[in-house]
Amino acid sequence: MATAREGLAHVDDESLGSTILLGAALWALPHGHAPDEEAPETATARAQVPTPLTELGWSTTLELGELSPVYRSLVASAATLVRLGHPCDIGYLTRQARSTERATVRRLAQSEESARRYGLRPGRQQEGPPPR
Repeated sequence: MATAREGLAHVDDESLGSTILLGAALWALPHGHAPDEEAPETATARAQVPTPLTELGWSTTLELGELSPVYRSLVASAATLVRLGHPCDIGYLTRQARSTERATVRRLAQSEESARRYGLRPGRQQEGPPPR
């Protein structure tokens, strides 16, 4: 419960931009197991992860490295793919991330436009029906 409260506390902080807000909430969430540092797959994954981060322009995640839950999650996911014998095509994963990013940006733009249309603050929930 404390973790959930910590994550929700960031939602009410109007001084944070949406990127920082989402990042702060993400950091507050519980994360899966760390990759096995002894496994050779982890070394392989760790060597591959900077490539998509650089290509996608995720410089903060790249700079934070192992401190970032996103970075650790990418390493763990790539290591799991390698360990299970699945191809870990970083180029394919980068293209998928780029496609998801474009779809997300479009969706956020639509949400903000709808919020303005109904007199709501973009990105925030308001109780009751929208004003007419």
